[in-house]
Amino acid sequence: MKNYQNIFITGASRGIGKALALSFAEPGVNLGIGARNLELLHQVKKELEAKGATVYIYRYDVVDSALMENSIYDFLHKVKTINLVIANAGVWLPLQDTLNTTEELNTIIDINIKGVINTIRPFFETMLEQKYGQCVAMSSVAGYFGVPGGTYAASKAAVRILMDTWRVRFYKSGIVFTTLNPGNVDTDMFKDSIFNPPILMSTEQAAKLMKKAILAKKRNVVLPISWAILLPFIMAIPWKIRRKIFSNVLPKLNLKKILTEKKESGNKRKRI
Repeated sequence: MKNYQNIFITGASRGIGKALALSFAEPGVNLGIGARNLELLHQVKKELEAKGATVYIYRYDVVDSALMENSIYDFLHKVKTINLVIANAGVWLPLQDTLNTTEELNTIIDINIKGVINTIRPFFETMLEQKYGQCVAMSSVAGYFGVPGGTYAASKAAVRILMDTWRVRFYKSGIVFTTLNPGNVDTDMFKDSIFNPPILMSTEQAAKLMKKAILAKKRNVVLPISWAILLPFIMAIPWKIRRKIFSNVLPKLNLKKILTEKKESGNKRKRI
C-alpha cells in the first residue's frame, strides 16, 4: 500500500466515499476526507483511525472552489505529496427533468461537474512536480445513454469526457486518470426515488470493485461486470427501439402523486 500513502476523498461522510475510505485505511496511510456534514465526518474519522490510518477532515461544499483549494492545500502542507485523489461527491434529484426547477437542475451540473474540477485541478501542480499521482472521478453508466433524469446523465457524461481529455493532455506526465462508471449502488441517492432499480450493489461491493480498478490503474471502468457486458448491447440498440424499451421497463410517472408528495415533503437534494 506504500504507493497510496496519501489519499484525498470527497463525499466521504457516507455511501461510496465512506466505503472507499474504509477500504484504503490502514497503518501508514494518510486520509484527507471531506463533505458538508462535519458530525458524520467525525464518526467516519473514528472508524478510519480504528484501522490505523491518520485522518484529516475538511468541511466544504465542492462547488466552492476557494474553500476546496484551501482544504487541499492544507492537506498537501501536512502530507507533502499526494498519491491518490478521488472526486466522489455528487448529487442526484428524484424528479429531475420532470418537475425540478431550473435552479435545481443547475445544481446537479454545478456539483457533479464543477465538483470534479474543483477537487482534481488543485492537485495538478504537485503531481506534475512529483511526476506521479492518480486522479479518480465518479461517473456513471447513466452517462452513456439518455435516460429519464437526463441532467444527471448529462453531468456524468461530461465527467467521463473531461477525464478522457485530461488523460490525453497529461499523457506521459506520470499522472493516471481513472473514471469509474458504476451501475446502481445502494446509497441515499436511491431513497425516495420514483424509480426502483431491480438490482442494487451494496456500497461495500462497489468499493471493493472500485479499489481493484484503482490499484490496477484502469482508465475507464464500468462495474459491476454485468453492466460492462450489457452496455455495448444497449448502446447498439437503435434509439427508437431503446426508447420503447425504457418506457416499458421504467415505471410510469404518476404526475398527480408526484406533485402532491413534492408539495408535502419538498424535493430534497440527495447528496454525498
